[in-house]
Amino acid sequence: MLRYCCLIFFVVYCSTAVAQSSKIDSLHRLLQTEKQDSNRVTLLWKLAEQYQFFKPDTTLQLAQKAFLLAQHIKYKEGESRSLAVMATGQYLLGNYSAALKNYMQKLQLEEKRNSSRNYASALNNIGLMYILLADYPNALGYLHRADSTVQIAGGEVKKELQNRIQINLGETFYRMKKMDSANYYFLKAFQTGVSNQDGFYQGAALLGMGNVQFGEGNDSTAKSNYRKALLFLNDGTNNDMLCETALGLANVFQKTGQPDSALYYAKACFCNRQKRWFPKQGTGCRRFSQPFL
Repeated sequence: MLRYCCLIFFVVYCSTAVAQSSKIDSLHRLLQTEKQDSNRVTLLWKLAEQYQFFKPDTTLQLAQKAFLLAQHIKYKEGESRSLAVMATGQYLLGNYSAALKNYMQKLQLEEKRNSSRNYASALNNIGLMYILLADYPNALGYLHRADSTVQIAGGEVKKELQNRIQINLGETFYRMKKMDSANYYFLKAFQTGVSNQDGFYQGAALLGMGNVQFGEGNDSTAKSNYRKALLFLNDGTNNDMLCETALGLANVFQKTGQPDSALYYAKACFCNRQKRWFPKQGTGCRRFSQPFL
């Protein structure tokens, strides 16, 4: 059964890798012929994005190149996008302080522009970096600002970003051991995911609720939420959260005296981790939403 589980992970990973390789080749070809600098900036940061989960060093190099070119031609959208991709590369390399600095620079750019979506995205990503730096008061401050921004903006901005912000708020309170508040935001994220018909965020929210329940000693409820989360997350969208869910189940089974089941899910998590690059710092399994451009 475990071999079958690992095979599923491997097939999903391989199909994703093939599609990614094709996109990278296409972007490289376009860069070779593109003459307009603003278009080259866009191609460079999009290419940098494609490398982020297996060559974050390359992501960082390409994004820096895009940023310098955008700065030279005074292309503000290109500067903003490139800073975000640079920060994502630094985040994946475990350099959270450097990522925070670039997100702050992006926020300064967006404060002078008229994009609620980009402004809220920068606030959310700054909040996420503060979570990783264990500065929870600052994390909550920026995340609440992001939440207020999307509530006012409404429409597609709210639909696109609300779930991410709610997940990150839930994670902040979880790490502060304020379980009632954590569960409140994870539940809100689940309800938003249902409303938006977004399976990934339903899974992410269920994972968060599973962690809260496990932390409070409600093993049966935690196990139920983890299993429901697996149904949504086992699609190759976010292997970090899939790994975290499997590890959560392993912990429940270990605690409840079921070593065979604990070993099964622990190995499933290990199998999944072998298919993917993880940061040099941190656990590699993350319960929160990843940075968003």
